[in-house]
Amino acid sequence: MKLSLLIVFFITIGLGEPAPAIHCQKKHHTSHEKLKFNRDLLPEQNLYDILYYALDVSINPISETISGSVIITLKAKADGITEIILDAADHLAIEDISSAELSIFSHSDDRLTIVYTNSLSEGEEKEIVIHYHGGTGSGVAWEGGIVYSGSQLYSLNCPYGMSDWIPCKDHPSDKANGMDIKVSLPESYVVASNGVRSGITDNGDGTRTHHWIESYPIATYLFNISAASYNETVEYFHYSETDSMPIIYFTTGTVPSGFHYVETALPIFSNLFGLYPFVDEKFAINKVSSTGWAMEHQNNVTTATTSGMTQVHELGHQWFGDKVTTRDWQHGWLNEGFATYSEALYKEATQGTSSYHSYMNQMKWGWNDNNTVFTTDTIGVWDIFDIIIYYKGAWVNHMLRHTVGDSTYFEALRDYLDIYSGGNVVTEDLEAVMESHYGTDLNWFFDQWIYGNGHPEYDFLWAGSLSKLKIGISQQSTGSYPD
Repeated sequence: MKLSLLIVFFITIGLGEPAPAIHCQKKHHTSHEKLKFNRDLLPEQNLYDILYYALDVSINPISETISGSVIITLKAKADGITEIILDAADHLAIEDISSAELSIFSHSDDRLTIVYTNSLSEGEEKEIVIHYHGGTGSGVAWEGGIVYSGSQLYSLNCPYGMSDWIPCKDHPSDKANGMDIKVSLPESYVVASNGVRSGITDNGDGTRTHHWIESYPIATYLFNISAASYNETVEYFHYSETDSMPIIYFTTGTVPSGFHYVETALPIFSNLFGLYPFVDEKFAINKVSSTGWAMEHQNNVTTATTSGMTQVHELGHQWFGDKVTTRDWQHGWLNEGFATYSEALYKEATQGTSSYHSYMNQMKWGWNDNNTVFTTDTIGVWDIFDIIIYYKGAWVNHMLRHTVGDSTYFEALRDYLDIYSGGNVVTEDLEAVMESHYGTDLNWFFDQWIYGNGHPEYDFLWAGSLSKLKIGISQQSTGSYPD
């Protein structure tokens, strides 16, 4: 059946709104071909769960090197495991590893293999202490590792870049329960990171150690440090009559006006999606010296742009991407489509329905209609973050909302976020929750809009006289809609 009932959602008309935000764009990178990754999990890496990372490192901004240790706590998911395989870039020199019943370890092809004398039993926990030193990646944004920019430095681990400077299990599907983060830098630097600052220690040698603790589950690509001679400006999100949470802006100058958009967006999104997920910690924005991108690091956004709508996008990610994280990058639209749609919801809440439709209309074009919202190629970074998962992903939400109705859509979203809080999801998880609230099958919807390509196409005919106007609309594209 043709999708006649969805016509109104694709032909709403509006102009003059700012363009929707995209957190990264190809034009800012010199080599598309260089941005390739080979970080698929090995079968052996699915046999254990990461529980915790404790990082204690020193970074030398002059030589662009790192030294220190990471303590990894993990738990076996099956009996008979004798090897633990981690991700660690070859430019990291592994000095020493200690762990109970350790036999040997080897390091090659960006993998660190740890062999035990006795096999692990299901549910058994191991603590692995790794001392290492070396480089911190290419120094180019979106190639993984740490980027050095004048008197600033910042990490960009997305999508598989934490292992460029820290041995780890570098995949979104395995979120640690938390992190303990100690970073030592020259005393001129202020370090922003995930979670809550525990303290700053003067080491007496011209360096200081900055200690942060993240107590919520976190994926490797969402871990970040940003460091510069930052000023800290603190505002507050008052989420009840007696409770508040700090909003911290780390900048080297005045706070850009666009950053303050999040102060308006926080109560809006908390009403729509449920209370801000990291309310016991903070929300922070770190301004870095670059152009045209931002990254949704958990409760610690890094941004190279002052655009207010970009900050709104990254705030939306705190629910969609950070609280609930895609299991793999094939389902990345669950992060980006929802964050982009949150921009339109912000427009609707602050400026009304007309502004909402105008904003949505600017996302009707620009994607390759041969592609699908479901990502088939997760090796190239710009294949993972193709614009289709942002714009068409937002339109999928727009159509789904009007298919199931406002109350059902938002109730289902809140339920989805609660059920999978701190965990991982695929598209079928969202579909199941939506169906449970809607009361009937939605497979027809997800099949064509997530796994199928194209969009509705219409022909318009009209005829009129001085007193009458007759308009005909016929759909040329095919699709399905239940009777």
